[in-house]
Amino acid sequence: MANKGIREIAARILAELWDKNCSLEQLRLAVGTSAPTLQRELHKLQKAELVSIVGCKPPVGGRPAILYGMDCARYLSFGIHIELPEVYISATDLCGIAHYREYREVNDVKLPDQLIPVVTSLLSELRSKFYDRKILGVGVALPGYIDRESGTILSIAREPGWENVQIKHRIESATDLNVMIENDINCMASTEIYRSKLEANGDFAYVGLIEGVKASIFLNCQVYEGPFGNAGHLGHIPIVSPGDQCHCGNVGCLETVASVHGVCDTYDRTAECQDPRGWSQKIMQASEPLDKFELILKAADNGYERAQETVTAMIDGLAVSLVSLVSIVQPKLLILGGALTLMTSNLRSKLESKFRNHLLPILSNNLAVRWAQFAEPGSAAIGASLLFSKMFLTRSDSIEALLRNDSIEYGEV
Repeated sequence: MANKGIREIAARILAELWDKNCSLEQLRLAVGTSAPTLQRELHKLQKAELVSIVGCKPPVGGRPAILYGMDCARYLSFGIHIELPEVYISATDLCGIAHYREYREVNDVKLPDQLIPVVTSLLSELRSKFYDRKILGVGVALPGYIDRESGTILSIAREPGWENVQIKHRIESATDLNVMIENDINCMASTEIYRSKLEANGDFAYVGLIEGVKASIFLNCQVYEGPFGNAGHLGHIPIVSPGDQCHCGNVGCLETVASVHGVCDTYDRTAECQDPRGWSQKIMQASEPLDKFELILKAADNGYERAQETVTAMIDGLAVSLVSLVSIVQPKLLILGGALTLMTSNLRSKLESKFRNHLLPILSNNLAVRWAQFAEPGSAAIGASLLFSKMFLTRSDSIEALLRNDSIEYGEV
């Protein structure tokens, strides 16, 4: 029992240092233990290269206080974002610095039995690149509905064949690395919160748009995941009547007009019009959906009517959904991220004005809106690696494994 208490102290120290540096006194107050016990545990964590001295706090009438923080030198976590037909990968240290980022196109891969060998091969390549580092494990960012506890993909609506996939078990068995799965928009939100040093108190929401549209809802600063890891999913709210058929089988879903492919498909169905600046040709030549999406936004902002019609439908759909979200959750802060950050300043203003006009004044006047600063492709993979590191290092059983034999065995978490 005593050993369990000591392990929990070490886990609380790491939880406190995860996103900020602290003095000994700050740690003592936060962890709630005696100074000798705290110093002893800090020494163990320093020896294990999990914690290091990172500087000094300016003195206030005395000696400067030593500051402790996470040690960046030894451990890495890997991140994988599965967003077919692409897979993003990253390697991130305990200070949140990405040492490696890449994406691979897997156009011929459709089913889990095809993709999982690709993922395990990518992880093998990463381990070879960082042979001199200790690897804590892998965070996997996924769309759709998941069972985080068992590591199972329950369903990805737009990807037939991805039902009840035990992805955590299969990757762990193939790599001997510990694996955690998480919703991809939650991972993007985590990257934004960590890297922007966001000090958000109370309730706030992060809305991300990729191939779907989802709000990561934070209640008292803790993400609310729901029973299927996908609470806040907005993409299948009926917005357009009669509307086009969605991949889910219903008609008029938000995703049909406000997702990367939804915007591109809507544009393709819109009638040609006068185009003196040649936007149609530029858009047609775009090889990647995200590039095409961005060009459609720029064309709309520059007065190309065909693109304007498409983007107006996107803004109208998003505005209705955001009004519903803010009215139900009543957050003090709304962060707009993912591919939404590709919107020009003019389009951003139109979207914000549109949904604020439909909010009750008391909600609008008490709502701050900001646009994500770290929403580039690959941010979900980075967020997955950060979330894995935090999960692993704030569990007492994981800490015991590290401190006991300085190795990480498959199955420790």
